[in-house]
Amino acid sequence: MAVPATAHWEVRTDGDNNNGGAFNFTRSGNDYPSTNTVFVYSGNLVQPGTDKDRLQVSSGRQFEANDIGNVINLTGGTGIIPGRYEITAVSGGIATLDSNCWSTNSGGSGGSGRLGGAIAHPSVAARATYQPGARSIFIWMRAGDYLWTPAQVIDESVNITGMHFEGYETNRGDRRGFATWKATMGVYSILNSSNPFTAFNIIFDANNVSDVWGPLVFYATFYNCRFLNFLGGVSNGSLYDVVCCVRCMASGCTNYGFSEVKTVGCIASNCNTGFVGGVHSNSIAVNCEYGFYVESGQLDAINCVAYYCASSGFCSSVGNITLVNCTSYNSGGDGFEISGVLDGVTIVNCVAEGSRNYGFFFQRIYQGERTIVHRIRGFNNTSGLHNMTNSYVLSDTLRAVKSDDVINLTSSPFMNPADGDFRLKRTEPVYSECRAILQSPPNITADWEPRAFNVGPMRQFDLGGVIVIEED
Repeated sequence: MAVPATAHWEVRTDGDNNNGGAFNFTRSGNDYPSTNTVFVYSGNLVQPGTDKDRLQVSSGRQFEANDIGNVINLTGGTGIIPGRYEITAVSGGIATLDSNCWSTNSGGSGGSGRLGGAIAHPSVAARATYQPGARSIFIWMRAGDYLWTPAQVIDESVNITGMHFEGYETNRGDRRGFATWKATMGVYSILNSSNPFTAFNIIFDANNVSDVWGPLVFYATFYNCRFLNFLGGVSNGSLYDVVCCVRCMASGCTNYGFSEVKTVGCIASNCNTGFVGGVHSNSIAVNCEYGFYVESGQLDAINCVAYYCASSGFCSSVGNITLVNCTSYNSGGDGFEISGVLDGVTIVNCVAEGSRNYGFFFQRIYQGERTIVHRIRGFNNTSGLHNMTNSYVLSDTLRAVKSDDVINLTSSPFMNPADGDFRLKRTEPVYSECRAILQSPPNITADWEPRAFNVGPMRQFDLGGVIVIEED
């Protein structure tokens, strides 16, 4: 009595949780759930002879070869053991199941069940009993709203190892529609798991329920997902390098959008902090209190933008931050604020524009011996580009920066930053000032050629999650 470990489930809002719901994609039969095709047996299933793992139909539609690989959900009858079973073979109208479905030695009768068809909620698939073996379980969800009660949530008691959840609009894998998972009263988190899994095209929605968190996970990949109005969007409960979000968005979250995760091409908007710790590439914080922030662990960001953040665009109070090709635009405080500890700080090829305080602010309170600031640019920062001394040294422990690597620009270097267009202008002098050729390092080989790097991310984005990286 188990669902195959290579099952493909079909979930639809108009499905029925009593349906079989799944198909073993390694079998030769027809995938009934994918087309929501269901065959209903009402009291006409019987036990053939003394076989406990066989089913026969007394009258009506007989089992056939196309049924192989489909799951039948047996719900009642004399001698029936209720549960989901895979049909592994069919011969002479008799179906062989993956395990015993009869408790009787013979004479079982009056069995009822549903073969194929879609189920109505993904929790049924997540909580099903599976056959042993390596898992490759796909849970396909047609676009629609799926309400989650406390009894349905995926927590540590539910093994979702090897599961892939994906929403779709019309056809499986079309990547256009979203399955919307909505919390209901009493839910702590819809998804709280240390199991490895993947999730594509899902909207996780707090649904106006207070005190509910977004996914709290350890080993997961999210692609094109949304995390809306939670206390926190998505968080890694362990090391930051085992949870990855690609083209995802977190919006309206009280504490953070993304915490200690890897992001690629993600957007955090209207959250207290867009990105807490973690590793980020081509990601954007919009209208947050803090764009990118680290107070423990590590923060690494390349080609990222903090846009209209109320306090700081990029901030660290513990050091341990690496920022390359990043831009802060119109922050309410400092564009880049590094305070407290200045150990493990590297800032290269970054731009601050329109900060209400400094573009780059450094304050050594506790300690700091390993800070590197190289090739920074700024424009229209109220208190100035930076608070370093004229020799570009904050203290004896801050490494010196060449004067030609720190330039206060005379105009914005970007095409139209107010509307999210952060491509570099082709006008001089800002183009040359932001497109400096790296000097040849010492002891280079004869065939080494210097490469041009742009200061700041060359990108254009909109709040719909579209990011265009322009190669020069």
